[in-house]
Amino acid sequence: MARLIEVTPETSWKFNWKSSKSCGRALEDLLELREKALDNPLKADDTLSCYGPSLFPCTIKCNTTPTSPSYRTPISLLLEPPRNDLNSPLVLRLVQPLQTGTDCFGQVWKCHVIAHPNFRSSADSPPITVVLKLYQQSLAPLPAWEVMCRRVTERYCPIDHVARREDKASELLSNLQGTFLPYSYGIYEFEPPCGEKSWGHITEFIDGLTFGDFVMAHKDNRMVLEQLFTSFMRDIVKLGPQGIEHDDIRQDNILVIPSSSPSSPPSPVLIDFGSSVIWDCTDPEFDSQSLYRNLQEFLWLCDEYDCLKDIVEAWQEQE
Repeated sequence: MARLIEVTPETSWKFNWKSSKSCGRALEDLLELREKALDNPLKADDTLSCYGPSLFPCTIKCNTTPTSPSYRTPISLLLEPPRNDLNSPLVLRLVQPLQTGTDCFGQVWKCHVIAHPNFRSSADSPPITVVLKLYQQSLAPLPAWEVMCRRVTERYCPIDHVARREDKASELLSNLQGTFLPYSYGIYEFEPPCGEKSWGHITEFIDGLTFGDFVMAHKDNRMVLEQLFTSFMRDIVKLGPQGIEHDDIRQDNILVIPSSSPSSPPSPVLIDFGSSVIWDCTDPEFDSQSLYRNLQEFLWLCDEYDCLKDIVEAWQEQE
């Protein structure tokens, strides 16, 4: 069996898994942090600042050469690493919550870049829109307590493990950024109002509909649905050779950019690789054909929509 790539060599949250006393203290600390976060929540018009370059520079390796009709131009300014200047931070203004609250692996906001070490915005400048996914440990799912064993379950995933997986997936799939994936502009450290220092992943803002909303809006247009299905199937198979199992393909994790002309297909964009499984594709035992789960998860999703069932059946008959 092929090896998994170890993308979580360390975590900022350390304790003895097998010690009930250590686990208990860790849970108490988390609950205290959660209370502070809920008492001081992020809200629209808040600003978050960070200094210095991305914690993981490899996430900003982007495909800047158009290779597809669905290619989107990156924000060139954000491809340049910020200068390590304490007087010139990168500043984001929160505009709209996209996914927030407790038991989320990321607090996701639509943001505007209002300051950057490489530029100064002005009132006349159009806003630079991005997405910030803030990996806030206190608001992530809490560890499950195994009563019989009196310890935290080892299945628990600290939040920085999620961030590291997304970083590694962005690196391995950099050639798909700007088409099938959003651009990744780096992971930085921010401090929200509650004072809990947290990593934050800045990515491209995709102005589109969720997969489910797009399908229902075009449920009577078989041609558009066939174009969407074909586009996604063409690109999803490109994850396997890089050893990536997304492991969370659902309607909220596929955004669809409507076509700009009748002759062009809609452009699906796959987001959220926080649950991904990453295999070592250099292992002699690795076989990308075995990573059928990406394909299977998408077919299961399509099966939830009556208007897509005929399209899926027609594809299966051709295989």
